[in-house]
Amino acid sequence: MIRQGKGVREIAAIEHLNFTQIKKIRRKYFNVDDEDTGRPSKRSQALKLIREGKTDVDIAHGIGLVCEGDARISKGIFDSE
Repeated sequence: MIRQGKGVREIAAIEHLNFTQIKKIRRKYFNVDDEDTGRPSKRSQALKLIREGKTDVDIAHGIGLVCEGDARISKGIFDSE
């Protein structure tokens, strides 16, 4: 699961391990630090999209804050202004 890039919470829920156990396994067998999660945070994703010049709706959709239907509706509202 660690190789698949799953987060600690996902692994804990599936394997019924606590966070400390998962951390020890990651350090011992995979040489992974706590900071190296394999995927960027929502904040990092949002900053990347802002730097690319994306709109607020695109950013929200890109980091998963709204469902696709809501994004289309909101984008249509903003485009009509």
